[in-house]
Order: sequence, then C-alpha cells, then structure tokens
Amino acid sequence: MLDYLVLLPRAMPGIVAGLTIFWLFLFVPPLQPLRQTLIAVWIAYTLVWMAYGMRLVSASLLQISPELEEAGRVVGASAGRVNVDLTLPLIRAGLVGSWLLLFVTFVREYSTGVYLLAPGTEVIGSMLVSLWATGGVDIVAALSTVNIAFVGGGLLLIALFSKRSHG
Repeated sequence: MLDYLVLLPRAMPGIVAGLTIFWLFLFVPPLQPLRQTLIAVWIAYTLVWMAYGMRLVSASLLQISPELEEAGRVVGASAGRVNVDLTLPLIRAGLVGSWLLLFVTFVREYSTGVYLLAPGTEVIGSMLVSLWATGGVDIVAALSTVNIAFVGGGLLLIALFSKRSHG
C-alpha cells in the first residue's frame, strides 16, 4: 500500500500538484498567509519530487538487512539512535547520489510552481518562461547560462561522488 502512496505524486503532473497546493493555501483560512511564500513552493515541490527520491533511496534501504537494525535494538538503542548510528551511515551514498540526481532534474522544472509564484519566490524554470513571454531575451540568455552552470556543477558533483564511492 505504501508503494502506491509514494507513486501517487508521479501519476499527477506537476502543474496539477501546483494548482492543488494553490487551492489548498487559498481556501484553507489558516494557510492563506503562507500562500505566496517559499513554504507553499517547498510543499508543492516536495509533493511532486518525493516519489523520485523515495525510488532512488529505496535501493539503498533494501540493501540493509532488518537483522542489523534488530541487533541495534537488542543492545538497547532506541529507534532514532539505530537510524542515526546504523541506517543513515549505510545509506549516505544513496542519499547523496539521489539528491544530486534529483537536483539535476529538478533545476529545470517549472510547471509545479507556476501558480505559487510571488515576488521573491520564483524558481529558475518559471522565471525563464515568464521572461521569455515578456520579451526579455537577454535576461533569459543570462539566466539560462546560470541554469546550465547549476546543472553542470551538479553533473560534476555526481561524477566526483561516483568516482569517490567506486574507487
């Protein structure tokens, strides 16, 4: 059942998730002050991209035997201590690798945050689209160069991390 809940956000396009979060922050009175903040953007992107992250990290988690965690519990460690001292160090490479892969994919995405934009909360992808629509071709070219530098830096980090973890 948990697998289906994790995959649900991937079955929903980013623009639908962004619109859903927009409506949630628009029509739920306690959330209305947070609608045009980074919190709304963060929640929307987390909803959409957590499925990818869970898929990438699940391979690392499956490599850890449940008996190892049980052994930690037998010697008196709490569940939190077992996660911090045993599980997290063993899946660190998977976490970093999945974060880097998500970053390279995530930096070009624009559809999720399009309804949640406000001054100061723009993401690069949606800013490129809005600048292109208003004719700011020179700014689009400059921002695209920055975007390419971010993706290139992420790919460089992936290569360095891969080289370090495999050799």
